[in-house]
Amino acid sequence: HFYNTAYLVPEFNGPGVLTTHLIVQSGYPKLYYSQRFNTAAQKWTDQPGFSTDQKTRGRIIDMFDIAIENDQSSDFRVRYQEETCRPFARMS
Repeated sequence: HFYNTAYLVPEFNGPGVLTTHLIVQSGYPKLYYSQRFNTAAQKWTDQPGFSTDQKTRGRIIDMFDIAIENDQSSDFRVRYQEETCRPFARMS
């Protein structure tokens, strides 16, 4: 498997739909599942990945920005993420 079998937490809405589908189809062993209420079935179901919206996207970017500012970016083990996400960091 890829990513040294890291835990993957993909976005499942928007462009992440295809990514999440391909990860599930590949049988990747460590995939995050969130609880989502299925209105058609009227019950809670497991959904691979997580949903983002205007509120959650801002919180995710804020947390990543704090990690970069506190030099905790090495915790992510993939250094290029810092360069990829830096344009989203808020300048104070």
